[in-house]
Amino acid sequence: MNPIFTGSFVALVTPFRNGKVDEAKLRELVELHVANGTDGLVPCGTTGESPTLSHDEHKRVIEVVVQAARKRIKVLAGTGSNATAEALDLTRHAERAGADGALVVNPYYNKPTQEGLYRHFRAVAESVAIPIVVYNIQSRTAINVETVTMARLARDCHNVRGVKRTPRTWCTPRSTTTGSARASCITGSSRWRGWRSSRPTPSPSRKRWRWRACSSRSSGCRCAA
Repeated sequence: MNPIFTGSFVALVTPFRNGKVDEAKLRELVELHVANGTDGLVPCGTTGESPTLSHDEHKRVIEVVVQAARKRIKVLAGTGSNATAEALDLTRHAERAGADGALVVNPYYNKPTQEGLYRHFRAVAESVAIPIVVYNIQSRTAINVETVTMARLARDCHNVRGVKRTPRTWCTPRSTTTGSARASCITGSSRWRGWRSSRPTPSPSRKRWRWRACSSRSSGCRCAA
């Protein structure tokens, strides 16, 4: 099965003016990336300061980005939370708003067990039809989604379609990560250099996620390429 999300995705900042989300500037950012050939946008990720947005602000940012994108560019909305009920609400809203998928971060601070992580992500995935990408970032959440847990999610949840991993962790070969070609491993960081997207395009932002095959390709790694 072909990957749903490929190419270079940009984690959007959330512009503010006078203490409120600057919706006009946010639309300008979307247009900038459309014009420069960016493959997709991620509103309300860490770069968008999602932990400090109110629920209303969070939802409005996703709505504005989806509306401005007008299906010209994919939108992978950040909808994670350390509270499962909140993650469910944000992910369902992203689906209603028209997002192409949801990026769901590990439940931070709580430090759940691997079984707790599995149940959290499965509950979110089963609440929507859009693709889910697990955001496994141990440095910010104090917990790692282990290989066996990702394999269970990929096996049991048809719409868990990938995992974004932190730059310190390379993708694990497909046979041990998911046992399936359905899920993709995504990685990237503004600190990395020398990576290229699927086609040469100007970079309107320093932070671009380079989604492509990693060095373990020969071992069967299923990175989005």
